[in-house]
Amino acid sequence: MKHHVVLNGEDFPYYMRWGRRVPQTKAEETKRKLQDKNLLHHEYKPIHEDNTVIFPVRQGYDGPAVKREFERFAKTPSFEEQAASILDDDELDDFISSYDIIGDIALIQVPDSLLHRADQLGEALLEAHQHISTVRRRNTARTGKYRLRQTDYVAGEKKTKTTHTEHGVDLTVDIDDVYFSPRLSTERRRIADLVEDGEDVLVMFGGCAPYACVIAAHAKPSSIVSVEWNPAGHALAEDNVDQNNVDDIVRCVNGDVDRVVPRLNRFDRVIMPAPHNAADHTSLLNGALKDTGKAHVYRFQEGNATQTEWLSDISGEITVPHIEHCGDKNPALSRVCYDLYIDKP
Repeated sequence: MKHHVVLNGEDFPYYMRWGRRVPQTKAEETKRKLQDKNLLHHEYKPIHEDNTVIFPVRQGYDGPAVKREFERFAKTPSFEEQAASILDDDELDDFISSYDIIGDIALIQVPDSLLHRADQLGEALLEAHQHISTVRRRNTARTGKYRLRQTDYVAGEKKTKTTHTEHGVDLTVDIDDVYFSPRLSTERRRIADLVEDGEDVLVMFGGCAPYACVIAAHAKPSSIVSVEWNPAGHALAEDNVDQNNVDDIVRCVNGDVDRVVPRLNRFDRVIMPAPHNAADHTSLLNGALKDTGKAHVYRFQEGNATQTEWLSDISGEITVPHIEHCGDKNPALSRVCYDLYIDKP
């Protein structure tokens, strides 16, 4: 059964469907369970009724259910669909549809040929993603001592600072002051899941401490030291450690890894998430690791073949049990993480 009602002059479809009714206090738990089993029907709005929530369910749900008329969510055109209505055919050839979302800030790429359309594209992205409040454009190159990529305002609120949440961890990020990639969220959790109870962990090139905070939240290390030489990034790291209540485990150090690391104690595991130059600092592992330790070294490389020539500065017997592909920098270069087991001589 289906019919339409008219509300304020607009046509809103309602559909009779089955739903799962639960008390308001169990709404989030139930929603998560239905999502995990792919039984929540995302095209329809839940109904709030007498301190209960009724979630629309998909075919295949076999639990207790009630029958209700559920309102369908209004479909918002995607960023790509809106761009197609804004740009002409020649402009569409230059359009870059990919973007990153950090907190409530979206970062888009707008080539010079489309700068006259930037504000329209920004507004289109704001409309496509209602939770975004700011759209900014990435500049093409990293510059300055700390290799930061500045951004230009495009649409929405004029800000560069936001709170990004991943794996239950809140991270304050200023996109113009520190490097941060939301695309590494899965990789950060992968590393956290590898950390064993009681380990001492070092994160070089720690940025605003996303690795340190995710590891502290999801593993049980004895200690974590996060080293970042950019003062602005270090300040954000300290804020993130405090707001996630992991300051009893994580210590943030501001300084160059070549100067700081030799003065630290030794660690069970070292993470080096700087693919552009981490391989240039692998000799630090000789003093940073305990007699037997693990390291995760990120680098950019062409192709999928295992490359070992850059390991020559590390002393001891080296095993490479796994290489994780962490996305592409461009069609020719991949970002990979080499997981290393190192037994010192």
